[in-house]
Amino acid sequence: MLTSTTRVRRELRSELLLFVHTRQALAALFVLTVGVVLSYVGSRSHAVAAVRGFEEQVARFAHQGITLEAALAAPVAVTTSGGSQTIDNPLKYDFLQLSAAVRAVEPASMAATALDFVTFLVVPLLFLFLGTRIALVDRVAGTVGFRATRQSWSTIVLAKSLVLAVAAAAAALATAGLGFLVGGAGQLFAGEVRDQVAYPLVLPESRALWAKIALTAMVGLGFGLVGYLMGALTGSSSWPLVLAALALFMAPFVVAWDPRNVMAVFGSRIYDFWGQFELRPPLPITVADAGLLVGLYAAVVLAGVLLSARRIPSMRS
Repeated sequence: MLTSTTRVRRELRSELLLFVHTRQALAALFVLTVGVVLSYVGSRSHAVAAVRGFEEQVARFAHQGITLEAALAAPVAVTTSGGSQTIDNPLKYDFLQLSAAVRAVEPASMAATALDFVTFLVVPLLFLFLGTRIALVDRVAGTVGFRATRQSWSTIVLAKSLVLAVAAAAAALATAGLGFLVGGAGQLFAGEVRDQVAYPLVLPESRALWAKIALTAMVGLGFGLVGYLMGALTGSSSWPLVLAALALFMAPFVVAWDPRNVMAVFGSRIYDFWGQFELRPPLPITVADAGLLVGLYAAVVLAGVLLSARRIPSMRS
């Protein structure tokens, strides 16, 4: 007699094979690769432009009798009031920004640069799509009835959810790995941006890479489960994704409990954002409150997935 663990493991294997056989894994890898390449190209262009702009700025300040050495020896402070910033030592501030921009495209840091870009601009919509496709694949293939006679639908839904977890973890690791490889290839064929800087840079310390990978994986899993729920409830993978894309990329932050704002709260504390992509400032909310909201959203989504597992879907596609 099969145990429940054995049933889940068997269904998970079937779902993983289906995920690969339907080329969803390949499509996801292609989309992530494009995202990483775009991140590198944009961040390298940003770094090169920063080098040119800083050289001009150093020349302007030199005409005013202010040397880079003197500026670096003085402290720098940034004061934010309303929507504006006041920088009391702009030459040093821009030098530090330049150092971060150059560091962003070096192989060891490009993994992190790719993660912040992909996590906010690629992963949400990608995993919404993957979630809806995993929810609808049996309807489209006409295998709902066959699978339901062999196994309880709740076990199948659990296996589908675990596939999303595996895919999210793999996507985060693949993004970091691709970032390192693309950064290395760019440095090999286009040269080091650091060689174009006439001054010794002060390279900043990056935050923990493992934390970035973990957050990217959690974001992917969260949006994947939401996508699964969308597909299970609507039976469609077209108009729900269009509405989701509009909500993700067009609608501004209106309230602090907006899920995107909660993402920004944690993202601003974990990712570096040294490349071209800059995170929009989140609306004020404490980390503790953001954590409570994450727990609430997770509970709602998981409850929805559990409820969907209680009913075998119809054969509509």
